[in-house]
Amino acid sequence: MLGGVMGGYIHNMTGEQFMEKVIQLYVEARKPSFYHPKIRRGRSHSIPSKVEDLFAAYLAYNLVEDVDIYVDQGVTSQGLKTLYPDIIILQSGVIKQIFDIKMDLGWKRDSFVDFCEKNDEQIVQFRGVVGRIKDGVSKEITEVKYADDLKYRIVIINSGNINRNQFEENISQASHLENVDVYVLSENKHPNEYGISSNELLAEMKIRDDEFDRILVDASKTL
Repeated sequence: MLGGVMGGYIHNMTGEQFMEKVIQLYVEARKPSFYHPKIRRGRSHSIPSKVEDLFAAYLAYNLVEDVDIYVDQGVTSQGLKTLYPDIIILQSGVIKQIFDIKMDLGWKRDSFVDFCEKNDEQIVQFRGVVGRIKDGVSKEITEVKYADDLKYRIVIINSGNINRNQFEENISQASHLENVDVYVLSENKHPNEYGISSNELLAEMKIRDDEFDRILVDASKTL
């Protein structure tokens, strides 16, 4: 059942409920899509796209009603490259927020700061620019505009899968950038831990309620 209070902010999906669903996604990813007792998977299914959908739901449950939230939506603009943000918050034809969702930093442990610095410079080019989006179902094309104060927001689901000191150094360096905000949603236990039940894993994981709240506060400032 959704609903609860966290950090003084009224939630229809809490951070704990979000992380519980992330753990469930990892568990399901280990299973074949079509059951048969003879079938076993070696490597798990990829889950980032499902977590993008889940994060979109978190925003949809907790933000104002008059927004549209697009997942993996390409935005084309004349003279600029096409952007494919993981999440777009659109309000009255204006792209107010974009989010990039990362499961952890294992994928870019040595290049995360460069990644952030590159996006810190590039996002400025898109502010105030007009673009077009094409609906994934109807294929209807809609004209949109990037907000004049747009930032590049990176949401890291968990701090694991990387040396702790290296992780903290990456976050510290990225925190000095003017146009990039980084959020870390959980620590201690990675949601893809083996040999532990989902309930135990959730109990031992440190869920950053303050970061979940900071996302909503930052996203709400321009809505």
